[in-house]
Amino acid sequence: MPGTRRFPVRRQHSTTITAALPFFRAALRARAKAARSGNEKDREAANEAERVVDRMMPGWRLWTISIWEFGSIFSRTKPPEDAKWHDDWARALAQLEALEAADREQRRQERAARRAAKVAPAPERQPEPV
Repeated sequence: MPGTRRFPVRRQHSTTITAALPFFRAALRARAKAARSGNEKDREAANEAERVVDRMMPGWRLWTISIWEFGSIFSRTKPPEDAKWHDDWARALAQLEALEAADREQRRQERAARRAAKVAPAPERQPEPV
């Protein structure tokens, strides 16, 4: 019998939002630092951090709308005038909102963990045997 009976294994090649979250946070910190300092080196570091997050987002290509273009080029409330960008705009906006929601939730969980650690009583120590 000629040929093979192999079937391609379908693997997930897209990144989840939770996997991209640490990189998203790092990019936000880099953007804030670049805005404060105005230094070209900081701006280049922020751009590189943004590109890392872009490459992790499913469906992003070099010619599509980036999540970082909201606020500077595109509005969150009004889609672009050109209809050919509507799908990219909607995808990027949904990804940005998902990243922001995951970031808020993770920060809430971190605050709750810090509060719980403060409130938790220290375990009582047993007296040392003499």
